[in-house]
Amino acid sequence: MKEFGFQKQKDRQTDLDQIDLSQIASVLQIVDSWKRCIGCGSCAAVCTAGQFSSFNPRRTQMLARQGCYSTLALEVAKCQLCGKCRLVCPRDVDTRKLMHELKQLQISLLP
Repeated sequence: MKEFGFQKQKDRQTDLDQIDLSQIASVLQIVDSWKRCIGCGSCAAVCTAGQFSSFNPRRTQMLARQGCYSTLALEVAKCQLCGKCRLVCPRDVDTRKLMHELKQLQISLLP
């Protein structure tokens, strides 16, 4: 078979029926305001860590909701817990507490 410089990409589809979301459910009980998040991106616009690295609080929350724990662990470690995201959230989501709880979840998931 000839190589033309193209390759098949790994399937990026997430099967939510196969993922254990019990850990995220425990975070959702602690940070009840997370249910109000609409993913507007205001948190990402003011993020201090996002200005100097590839961190994005909005992406982190999406990874948590999808149950991508390995990628989530790398992302959450970049958060500086400065709290700017909470100040600008139009839905009054306690994003600082959410990131703190996700960091605690990351620590508990480590082998």
